[in-house]
Amino acid sequence: MTRLTDGDVQVALVEEQEIFRGGLRTVFESAGLTVALEYSSANAALENLDAFQELDPQTVVLCSLSLVGWQELVRQLLLQSPDRPILSIVNEVTEEAAVDSLSNGILGCMDRTLALQSWVESIRKAHQGNYSCVQTLSGYPGVARYTMMLFSRPLEPTGMQPLAPNLSHRERLALASLSEGVPMDEIVERMGVSEQDLQGMLESTCRKLAARHRFPGTLNRIR
Repeated sequence: MTRLTDGDVQVALVEEQEIFRGGLRTVFESAGLTVALEYSSANAALENLDAFQELDPQTVVLCSLSLVGWQELVRQLLLQSPDRPILSIVNEVTEEAAVDSLSNGILGCMDRTLALQSWVESIRKAHQGNYSCVQTLSGYPGVARYTMMLFSRPLEPTGMQPLAPNLSHRERLALASLSEGVPMDEIVERMGVSEQDLQGMLESTCRKLAARHRFPGTLNRIR
């Protein structure tokens, strides 16, 4: 683990590939970001949750979806700080990766092949609260279809736990349009709402998806 203290934006990096991790660290630090925590496995990060607790709540966590145990790490980090922005690192942004990310409370996916400046810009936006799960949800019609089907199934009893919230009528209409590949600006016109209202609906949908989802998502359920 590496722990540093300077910079205007803090990043916690959980990534098993040492060369890739080191390259990101170099780029981030040259751009004024601070790599505050660095781990090569989810287990190592889980063993040091107190270190995350000491960080600013807006520290951006980059977590590789190829790690064994990443779901538990993300769950623990969100229990610790529900509003902490988490971005997933994936080899390729696919519908399945997007489902796994959103359904576990992650804001979105970062493709390993992205230009390094795109990494920096996305992290700054996440830190400022300007990176939304909506761009992931709206970018993949299969994710919208999966979400609609998940909410069409009745919830199983969960003991004393309260039932996860259901989708509103307008949230379902927005998802239906996304599942058809309708662009956001056309959905705004079709539903007669503002762009800000639509953004809010879809962000609410992402939160409800994370609350409802119990197991790692798989697109086999919707194909």
